[in-house]
Amino acid sequence: MDDIGLTAAVEPRWRPSPASGPERRTAGRFEKQSRQARNKASGEINLVVTRSAEVPMELVGDHADDLEVVVAPGVKADFSLCTVRVTAPGPHRLEINGSGTVRGQIIFSGTNGRFVFGGDPTPPMDKHALRFKAVLKGKNSLLDWGRGTSCVGAEFVVNGNDTRIEIGEDCMFSQGIMVRTTDNHSVFDIDTFEIQKSSDSIVIGEHVWLGINSTVLKGVTVGRGSIIGAGAIVTADVGEASVAVGVPARVIATGKSWSRVAKPTRDEMEGIARRLRS
Repeated sequence: MDDIGLTAAVEPRWRPSPASGPERRTAGRFEKQSRQARNKASGEINLVVTRSAEVPMELVGDHADDLEVVVAPGVKADFSLCTVRVTAPGPHRLEINGSGTVRGQIIFSGTNGRFVFGGDPTPPMDKHALRFKAVLKGKNSLLDWGRGTSCVGAEFVVNGNDTRIEIGEDCMFSQGIMVRTTDNHSVFDIDTFEIQKSSDSIVIGEHVWLGINSTVLKGVTVGRGSIIGAGAIVTADVGEASVAVGVPARVIATGKSWSRVAKPTRDEMEGIARRLRS
């Protein structure tokens, strides 16, 4: 199972307020210089406040005040084990639409970065923290995290102008996962000197399982219900309900999907199949 070695989730710390509807307020609740001094000196956690919830998080960086945080009503999110670092001028936006405990890092180092966090990991993974590192670089980058998705350990790099990583609902990411939209360096033809496209968006469909130490590279779409095997490097599209393995990944089976439990009931399997066929 993908929950091997996880520790118990930290008890969420939040307090609801009587206001309804998503409310926007910049994260610069505290005076910027004194806040950064406190963080550097003691690692103090900031309490980012909106009218619908208070979200604990370690908010740092020279442009922390350029981050807008939007929390959906009723959400119980705890980012106190997550460092949110803003190193470039905004605007930037963090939308928290689901509950859960997040461990790791979120880095905004481009312009107009946006992270939409679905939260609410599907049981039994709802008992554990979501562990990941997310880097949003370039201009107009987007990481859209589907509701119900669980993650033991992954790194998401959205780099390049107008690029995105879209993650469907109810996905399961093991540990050692890498998903990146860019080569980071230029690749060119030695005869024509044509430079190939160095960044492109990634789409991971609903109910996709990424196995341990797998990698998904720029421009790839992984279809709904599919399984990416351990150590695979995905460089081309994978269709729906398929199993892909190897380097580079190749499809070895179709008409297959998966469940989080070792012995799902017939009803559970039929429910997953109906979702994938809808």
